[in-house]
Amino acid sequence: MGLAKHRPALFIEIKPGADPARVRQYPMPIEAKTGITPHIRRLLDLGILHPCQSAWNTPLLPVRKPNSKDYRPVQDLREVNRRVIDIHPTVPNPYTLLSALSPEKQWYTVLDLKDAFFSLPLAPKSQELFAFEWSDPERGINGQLTWTRLPQGFKNSPTLFDEALHEDLSEYRRQNPNITLLQYVDDLLIAAGTTEACLQGTRNLLQTLGTLGYRASAKKAQICRPEVTYLGYLLKGGQRWLTDARKETVLRIPRPTTPRQVREFLGSAGFCRLWIPKFAEMAKPLYLATKEQTPFEWTEEAEQSFQQIKTALLSAPALGLPDVSKPFHLFVDENKGIAKAVLTQPLGPWTRPIAYLSKKLDPVAAGWPPCLRVIAATALMVKDANKLTMGQELHVTTPHAIDGVLKQPPDRWMSNARLVHYQGLLLNPLKISYTPPRALNPASLLPDPDLDSPLHDCAEVLAQIHGVREDLCDQPLLDAQVIWFTDGSSFVQQGQRYAGAAVTSETEVIWAKTLSPGTSAQKAELIALTQALKMSKDQKATIYTDSRYAFATAHIHGAIYRERGLLTAEGKDIKNKEEILALLVAIWEPKKLAIVHCPGHQKPTNPVARGNNLADQTARKAAYTPIPLLPLQLPDPGPRELPPQPDYSEDDIRWINKLPLTQVKDGWWRDAKNNILLPEKLGTLVLERIHRSTHLGARRLQDLIRQTGLKIKNVSEKTERLVAGCAVCQLHNANTHPPTAGIRERGNQPGAYWEVDFTEVKPGKYGYRYLLVFIDTFSGWTEAFPTKNETAQIVAKKLLEEILPRYGFPVMIGSDNGPAFVSKVSQDLASILGADWKLHCAYRPQSSGQVERMNRTLKETLTKLTMETGANWVVLLPYALFRVRNSPYKLGFTPYEIIHGRPLPIIPNLKTNLIQSDPENNLLSSLQALQRIHETIWPKLKELYTTGPPPTPHQLRPGDWVLIKRHRQETLEPRWKGPYQIILTTPTAIKVDSIAAWIHYTHVKPVDPLSDLIKSTKADVTWTVDRSKDNPLKLTLRHTLPHEDQGTADSSNDSPNPQPSGHEGRIQPPPNKNALMQQLYGAPCECRGGTSETPVVPRRYTHMQDCGGITAYLVQVYGGTGVKTSWQCYHKPKPLPPRAICPCSTFQESMHSTCYSSYQQCIGTNNKTYFTATLQNNKSPTISDNNKYLQAGCIGTPGTPVCWNTRAPIHMSD
Repeated sequence: MGLAKHRPALFIEIKPGADPARVRQYPMPIEAKTGITPHIRRLLDLGILHPCQSAWNTPLLPVRKPNSKDYRPVQDLREVNRRVIDIHPTVPNPYTLLSALSPEKQWYTVLDLKDAFFSLPLAPKSQELFAFEWSDPERGINGQLTWTRLPQGFKNSPTLFDEALHEDLSEYRRQNPNITLLQYVDDLLIAAGTTEACLQGTRNLLQTLGTLGYRASAKKAQICRPEVTYLGYLLKGGQRWLTDARKETVLRIPRPTTPRQVREFLGSAGFCRLWIPKFAEMAKPLYLATKEQTPFEWTEEAEQSFQQIKTALLSAPALGLPDVSKPFHLFVDENKGIAKAVLTQPLGPWTRPIAYLSKKLDPVAAGWPPCLRVIAATALMVKDANKLTMGQELHVTTPHAIDGVLKQPPDRWMSNARLVHYQGLLLNPLKISYTPPRALNPASLLPDPDLDSPLHDCAEVLAQIHGVREDLCDQPLLDAQVIWFTDGSSFVQQGQRYAGAAVTSETEVIWAKTLSPGTSAQKAELIALTQALKMSKDQKATIYTDSRYAFATAHIHGAIYRERGLLTAEGKDIKNKEEILALLVAIWEPKKLAIVHCPGHQKPTNPVARGNNLADQTARKAAYTPIPLLPLQLPDPGPRELPPQPDYSEDDIRWINKLPLTQVKDGWWRDAKNNILLPEKLGTLVLERIHRSTHLGARRLQDLIRQTGLKIKNVSEKTERLVAGCAVCQLHNANTHPPTAGIRERGNQPGAYWEVDFTEVKPGKYGYRYLLVFIDTFSGWTEAFPTKNETAQIVAKKLLEEILPRYGFPVMIGSDNGPAFVSKVSQDLASILGADWKLHCAYRPQSSGQVERMNRTLKETLTKLTMETGANWVVLLPYALFRVRNSPYKLGFTPYEIIHGRPLPIIPNLKTNLIQSDPENNLLSSLQALQRIHETIWPKLKELYTTGPPPTPHQLRPGDWVLIKRHRQETLEPRWKGPYQIILTTPTAIKVDSIAAWIHYTHVKPVDPLSDLIKSTKADVTWTVDRSKDNPLKLTLRHTLPHEDQGTADSSNDSPNPQPSGHEGRIQPPPNKNALMQQLYGAPCECRGGTSETPVVPRRYTHMQDCGGITAYLVQVYGGTGVKTSWQCYHKPKPLPPRAICPCSTFQESMHSTCYSSYQQCIGTNNKTYFTATLQNNKSPTISDNNKYLQAGCIGTPGTPVCWNTRAPIHMSD
């Protein structure tokens, strides 16, 4: 093992205020530990490791070597790297490193230093930073080890070693001037012109390294060869190639399924972009796929681009090494916003490619005309080429005369800053010269058809396309048919913004309009100018405006915005996009047009000033005009009058016959209260039209029907079913089914489980405005601290300084999802303390109910104390804590009694002499009494927390559809959003598609999978749940499209281990409602929910199916735990016999319903409707068992018919 003894020990500087990193050692498999033990022992014997005791500790990770069973130790130094001061990296760029290699030197030697970082010693004070745990019973080691040399994995190790080695080899470079030495950290390359020179240079280098204390690896050495591999490149004959290993790495990358995987592919393929012509143009669809989108969509263009890059990589050419003694030639071209170039150098009568360059233009430059896009493309390519040419002479060939355009630039397309940048970079005659285009431009790979005559004149083209239309003038027309003035006004008065626009002539108003509140002045100017253009259709018009913004948009910026796709330099939409588009369309309406700018607010001394002032006054007056409110036309509830003749069905007659005291009046059946009995079809139609017009709830709709004097069969079931099936009501109405109560998790001893929360209080003394509250869930003991801000640093400070020293290490900490608690500071602190930090469901304060209730109690107590004393709440906080700590908690004990095992000493303490005279007062007895009290109280509290009925879990399952409550509901926005499909569930929360956070089950509302709300769901998207082979608890969720399934199946046939075509855990929206209904609930006529003999219609059914003698209903039963849906069958009612003549001559005025049976209606002699029944039994009156009331009897002969008037009172019970 080498050691550079002449090098001073390295001292590692830590960031100010950084605490030691303490990360426990991860569990290590026996096989892995056995594999790294020989390496650790070897390093101990060599003195590179030694035992220590340090406040720092980071874990050791055994890593298996590729294609081997051997392990090597790797230390996780990420926490140390965060605490160490950064230094500027001086490691050379591999992209430009080989540019210093001369193509004439074609004999190479490559050396790789062995354990290079271990060659530099480490200062003793810095050695403790890299300590780790290690146990070796055979050698008697059980503690920490640390490094005495520069460790691997430390972020500054490459820079420190590269600088040290470069300094040590400076003498070698001076003694061997004919040898080219390249150094990339510990990888060295020697290039020489002859074999002898290469051998001699290699011998001298090895001797120098040995003298300095460095060691080279004999296995990896490539000594004096015409072909070597260095930094992933193959060097041969003055050229560089891509190695097969590098190509294979990219070719083996599977088709991406996430934006992150697309970025990984582009990163791997981008290393090879110098060998791929038009790489940026090929990769353009892939860059679009890197944007985060839900769901991830892999288009045909992306697949084609993915395969094109791989195909181009297979045929990657050889690139020559840059020779700085020869001139460079750069061929540039641009196509559809992509800059392409080929950097070449002469090789005899030919040109040899050095690099293929390509890059995408920014959104602004991509919107320019072609003559200007080439300037931006040339600037990009020249900057990339300078990395390889080392600032040498560069000849540039482009299909446009860009030097002439830059010398006489257009003033309407690019900013001054960008123009100066291009001129300074490209108009440098000492470094850059321009040559005419050739017959075959290597950058475009397309021959020019005619070189003798230019295709176009760039200056002429730019002059023609600088405006929106060619004949647009900025001076008044001499033959104008209309001369109009436009203006827009926008101002704020009494906190409200008013806006208006107007078009006038010199003396009269042509058009004026009030604009919506909040309209800006620029937007109002565009609206006025657009309106004037529309009204001057097919006329010769001169239009004046005093707005520079509207004038520049029409003359200059409109064409630029159109070319660049209405995007800003940052790639975002421009302001007033819709108005600018409307202006660009309306500008072609006049037959001949002049848009003239005039100064505003001038004295009316000429016609232009008078017309402009009139437009300004009219626009301002129009802004004050209130906007008329248009009445909304609600859906027509239908005609107000009932049809003249009702259409009663047989089912309606059966229902009417069961009602008491019904009669016919004017062709309509009425009940005893004279309410009209509507036929079922008509009643359903009335309910549907009323609900469509009002969207009333079920109860309000029933009250409305009751007040109108109408009666509808099964009105409650119909209204509930109607409201439940309304898509609008589902998205807006609150959930009417309350959830069941859950069980709160608590600690099993004091200080084990804390709940923490911030609550805001009014600004108090010393600038405090927040209260950080901790509550022990076992004892109810509360700690509260005033703070100035809600930050993670404050939470960590109070945990370390207040909670930890007093109550020990917490086992669990619970909080909401506030920024101070989800911060990495808080989470890392909990990890170091070994505590499990539970983040409760979002928008669910009940999950943190104990601390939330304590927040309220503290603020109420502080409010009362403040009103009584007039003091500040910060001063009164200890008294509020005293109250809550001594208020009865569970089982009548106060938190103080649960913690300390004795009542609060409120009575004044005894004097010292009396205490000393008490023989029973000693410390031991007090401690024993405290222990006995704790042994009595604590088990009772544990039993109290664990007893009780278990909570009823919700009945939501993966695959169900739900609506999610919208917690931040905007004005006129639905209360619920969705629907979403459930992916995973827990006893209290669910995970749905397209939402990252877990959602508490009380914040969802079940929705019928056959509802119209699910029509808009993409049926071609599926979810796939894959379980990891190595870790069964690790699940991978991904979106899958149909063509992705097909591609997966196709690729699996070619793989050595084909996978099954189906996916485990797939959840997909229903492609067919009938198929889904049968799959979920079975066939309707199977009657899985049972069959009832009673011929009734159930409540809350959504679908109905005729099954012959029975009718099947899809019934939904709502409960606190969810919805149960099943097919329930009911026998059809038997047909009633036709109404007959009443068998009685006299009619009773009252009757007891329990004495008779076989009720039916009959027709009396006066052609009126009566009721008739048959006496079923004969019994005498009896006295009840408790002697409190008399039970009536039934008098008469059984089987005798009885008749009574429809208006006679009916006693429904005895």
